[in-house]
Amino acid sequence: INAPFELWNNLVALLTKEDIECLQSSLFLAYQHETTEQEDATPSAGNSNHTFSQGARKGLAQSLVLLAIQQNNKLNIDNPQTLVNKLVRELLWEASPQAWISMEDELPLLAEAAPEIFLNAVLHSLEQDVPEILEMFCEGDDYIGQTSYHVGLLWALEQLAWLPEYTLEASLILLKLTRLEPGGHSLNRPINSLQEIFKPWHYQTLTTFKDRMTVLSKIAKKEKESGWTLLTALLPPNNNIAHSTYKMKWRTFETNTSLTYSRIEVYNTYAAILDFLFELFDDNEEKFAQMLQKVPELPAALRQKLIDWAYQVYPNVKNEKALAWETIREILHRNRSYRDTNRALPEEELAALKDLYHRLQPQNVIRQYLWLFNKQCPQIPEGIQDRSNKYEEAKKIYASKRSDALTSILTQVNLDEVMALRTQIEAPETLGRTLATIIND
Repeated sequence: INAPFELWNNLVALLTKEDIECLQSSLFLAYQHETTEQEDATPSAGNSNHTFSQGARKGLAQSLVLLAIQQNNKLNIDNPQTLVNKLVRELLWEASPQAWISMEDELPLLAEAAPEIFLNAVLHSLEQDVPEILEMFCEGDDYIGQTSYHVGLLWALEQLAWLPEYTLEASLILLKLTRLEPGGHSLNRPINSLQEIFKPWHYQTLTTFKDRMTVLSKIAKKEKESGWTLLTALLPPNNNIAHSTYKMKWRTFETNTSLTYSRIEVYNTYAAILDFLFELFDDNEEKFAQMLQKVPELPAALRQKLIDWAYQVYPNVKNEKALAWETIREILHRNRSYRDTNRALPEEELAALKDLYHRLQPQNVIRQYLWLFNKQCPQIPEGIQDRSNKYEEAKKIYASKRSDALTSILTQVNLDEVMALRTQIEAPETLGRTLATIIND
């Protein structure tokens, strides 16, 4: 059938009460019959052992969608959507793990038929002590390797996120799934769906900018750790490739989903996300370093905003691992080594980062210098500027810095303690060469 929507509209008036009752009984026969018989089936059995064909099951689900979206009710039914809601609820509410798995292929259509019922059923399952729906993420053996049965669930949520009235609920569920799902080999993960929905330069929802930002703020506050992961992933550097999310087949039939994107909106999105992250920040050292990693990739005004924020919060961060200090050193090295490129940060911004770098420097003299002995070619904050003779210049600089560092260390610890450092560093030969030079001198 090339035009099922037009065919349905032309024939729907001919449907009788008995036809609707037949649709209901056929639906439960195709879906519920097998779920009661396969309760003990393992996830690896998947959704391939249906009693009824996939075409029959999808056809019944599609009929529910077409019934639900009837604009001019030509049927002797008070409210077609209410009837469809009732039928979908009976299928999904407190469904068993195997029932969820068996309906994977049809979930997008069932969600489109009764969006609110679908969202409520998924959320209800996730609120249980042992969420049945998470079994969809468990991997089983297939003839081509390991597989899982959650893609249909993600597609169902992605398509609902296109509509403004469901963006918040669908996004919150995806973020909850990000926290709860066990992970696996498949690249189809809830967090990836969310990134595609809200990607600043290629968002895939009909929700307005203001409402998108409201949704991001609300879901991040409800799921703080997963929310932090999502928000930081939406900031540059991010993948320059966008993947299409799943779209509804019928409810958006006459809706233009070809969106246009503006630079100012992308900028405003980055600015809003920074504010959300500032609000979520909990003085965690890893998160502080993660924020500083974003500095070189942001537009100039937002770089300064982030640097100013870093100066405000760094006294409250316990830099036990010196992660932020190391992050700034990498930024300084990269930008000062290639300062003549158009990607290099202006010197005034590098100066501000260098000042913060000194403020974050560990007090312990060994920790101050140990990084010089972890690599043959460590990243130094001054950078290697003479690229015409880069290797030879770098060797001299590294030798000088290591000699100065080891001399400072020896003023505070004895030789035996210095020798013991060889078990703590990744390139102990650099320590040996430097120590030999100092002793010989």
